[in-house]
Amino acid sequence: MIKWIREYLSGRESYVRLNSTQSRKKGFKHGVPQGGVLSPKLFILFIDDIVKDLGPEVEVSLFADDLAVWVQHEDPKESERLMQLAIGKIEQWAKRWKMELNAAKTEYILFSNWNRESKWEGQLVLNGQQIKRNDPLKFLGVRFGWNMTFTSYVKQVKDKMRQRLRALRAVSHKRWGSRTEDLRTLFIGFVTSVAEYAGAAWMTAASDMTIQQVEVEQNIGARLITGCLASTAIDALLVEADLVPLQLRGRTAAANAREKYRRDNHNPNRKIIESQADTKNQREMKGKSWRAVADKVTKDLETRDTEPEPVIRWSSIAPWANIQGITLQEDISEGALDNDSNQDEGADYQVYIDGSIQEGEINGGAGYTIHNKDGTIIEDRKAAGALCSAFKAEAFALYSALA
Repeated sequence: MIKWIREYLSGRESYVRLNSTQSRKKGFKHGVPQGGVLSPKLFILFIDDIVKDLGPEVEVSLFADDLAVWVQHEDPKESERLMQLAIGKIEQWAKRWKMELNAAKTEYILFSNWNRESKWEGQLVLNGQQIKRNDPLKFLGVRFGWNMTFTSYVKQVKDKMRQRLRALRAVSHKRWGSRTEDLRTLFIGFVTSVAEYAGAAWMTAASDMTIQQVEVEQNIGARLITGCLASTAIDALLVEADLVPLQLRGRTAAANAREKYRRDNHNPNRKIIESQADTKNQREMKGKSWRAVADKVTKDLETRDTEPEPVIRWSSIAPWANIQGITLQEDISEGALDNDSNQDEGADYQVYIDGSIQEGEINGGAGYTIHNKDGTIIEDRKAAGALCSAFKAEAFALYSALA
């Protein structure tokens, strides 16, 4: 594999052609092929240890080449000192691996609950250049204000939704426009998706008045979908359009995130849930954070204290792929266990599995029957989960039978 990747990266050249004139070829000694299928994965492997030498007081978020680093302290000056140390270690990594860090695209901000620190200016330096302060700061597409409000981001979301609603309006004419079902699908995928991006974070922290600005745009979309009059009550309008208030969608997203982190032992965000009791801040005390909202939702649903079902990590490799002598027979007719035509007398074992659910998502069950060559039969039935998909039930039955 290493030799194959070395060959993939070696011997790359490029040139520029203008009309009939061609430049000399230039070889690439660094980087990965732009647009290559392997390029993102190789770059992630390369940059993954950029944060390895940062101290335990430093928190990081690394998404491809988008790196965010933050520290917490009551004294802004101490936070500045810790941050500068972290920047220095990142500079050392970049120098060691011949990477260029773009100081012009690097920004900082101080988050605080104190108004006196709203304009705080630090002296952070990267590659000899002073890092500029930016408020609000953009992180993975979301803009954060110095006091962790989302006023500017909500304005951005509202303007973007309004712009896309113009396109929806163009195809929603009563006489020749698209069908109601098509308009709803277009609205959810093209307009609502703008508001729901990172909704678990910003919708649970923003004020009700701030969220209402975005709800207004959804209500406009609901009228375009249904053709209802402006005087139609909002509750009735959303029912007619089969839409859910965005604030409720944000609460649902927060609860889903909490359960996802809580159930997966390998998820790095699980520590956020486990440390909740020890890290409550003023915002959480007021119930204006995603953890506080998620906790209330799961409490109301009486699922907060239930034992989480384990997350089963399915391999992309079939469980029988590495076992010689196994033949998979699909689509066996009902009553196959009593049908001699489905029996293979030369097989050491014949395994029959089945998984089922109720109402599309609840009370999953899995079962299997194993016929041994000596005539003995092994049967078992297991619960696949209170909340369960058909795939999970079938896969659980298969894995249980082959275990």
